[in-house]
Amino acid sequence: MKKTLIIASATILGFTLASCKKGFKTADSGMEYLVYTSNEGPKAKESDFLTVHITYKTEGDSVLFDTRKTKPITFPMSAPAFKGALEDGLAMMATGDSATFLISADSLFEKTFHAPIPEYIKKGSKIKFDVKLFKIQSAEERQKEKAAEAEQYRIKENAQLENFLKENNVSVKPTASGLYYISEQEGKGALADSGKTVVVDYVGKFLDGKVFDESAKAGKPLEFILGSGSVIPGMEEGLKMMRAGGKAKLIIPSALAYGARGIGDVIPPFAPLTFELVLKEIKVTPATPAAPSIQANK
Repeated sequence: MKKTLIIASATILGFTLASCKKGFKTADSGMEYLVYTSNEGPKAKESDFLTVHITYKTEGDSVLFDTRKTKPITFPMSAPAFKGALEDGLAMMATGDSATFLISADSLFEKTFHAPIPEYIKKGSKIKFDVKLFKIQSAEERQKEKAAEAEQYRIKENAQLENFLKENNVSVKPTASGLYYISEQEGKGALADSGKTVVVDYVGKFLDGKVFDESAKAGKPLEFILGSGSVIPGMEEGLKMMRAGGKAKLIIPSALAYGARGIGDVIPPFAPLTFELVLKEIKVTPATPAAPSIQANK
């Protein structure tokens, strides 16, 4: 059952309240807040995972961050870094609640963000946090939900890969790791290997053919040491199957690419990818001279 702030009592909110200007009230922590909806139910506590829409802005209403333009975020509830921190406000909330909290800008930047307060934010001012709490989960509940989501993504990815392989008449078998390697032109000389510097032209695409990255953007081939972790595992594995002058196409499952996290708005989670590679050159990386031993200096 929802209650407005006007009828919410100190007992319901679990705080000793005192009247404050502009309709806000003050909790024992010193935080000023205004509750728009208050629901019965368990309150958020440390180690819970909270899913919220959150906007924070200066006292002059300049928006600093706003999830409403994207989607709600989920994060673990932590202990307050200072008295009157946002976590003190979140601890007042149950699922479905919405509120505004006024947080000390000085303390927020120093003790939570661990950064100097920006010049455009006045020292001694407050940062306004507007919060809508959609869900409270224990760590175990969150883990189970993520596992279920991962399984659904895995099923979807497998279907995408199967359709792609069928539509493109791919007959090669995957490697033990799951990589599909299609040689389009054999190179010459020794295979590329860890510790060697490779010079590569590449085009990275999604299964629908949309290009998400290519070496041509930089105006020159990509050059790096194999085995250094400079590229995704699927690309590393594919290059080690190539010789200088060779061309190949790789079909890379997400487990060998960007996995469950993806890359921001560029590559979604659990995205299988393709790479068209031209291994232009393999260089022997010069060894770093060993430092003289103590005995050698005697």
